[in-house]
Amino acid sequence: MSRDKHLFAKFTGGEIFLEQGRLLFTLLHIFAKGGYRIHLYDNLADHDLDKYGKMVFDLPDLDLTQAPLAGTGDWLYLHDRPDPAIARLPWRKRLQVRFDMFAPFRFSDPIIMPFPMHPLQVDACPVRIAAGRARRRVLRILCSGDTNHYGRQ
Repeated sequence: MSRDKHLFAKFTGGEIFLEQGRLLFTLLHIFAKGGYRIHLYDNLADHDLDKYGKMVFDLPDLDLTQAPLAGTGDWLYLHDRPDPAIARLPWRKRLQVRFDMFAPFRFSDPIIMPFPMHPLQVDACPVRIAAGRARRRVLRILCSGDTNHYGRQ
């Protein structure tokens, strides 16, 4: 897998760190699986990362940094709130994560990510997932999980 692709991610709001950090992990895991080297803005000490958020540190080629490196023209910039100093750098693409799903999107259609697979199941069954992806499909939906004994703490 090539690591020529770079992603700089900076999250300053608290929403991405909710759900024990599972949203942060799931989002960055997708890019790691896509072959991106992830440069994550190091403000993690400001947030209470729990069980799943700490799984971020196990992602391959993750760098904690205070600023993007030079030459961001081929990089992706992922953020919840754009940093004006960073946003004005040249980027291949800027991606914003928003948590207000009901805000009016007047000028463009948003890409809404469905509720992600649980972090412990993401890599638990790659052979079964690969087999499912290879099959001819009529419906394109995957339900995964267990509601038995589920509770919020």
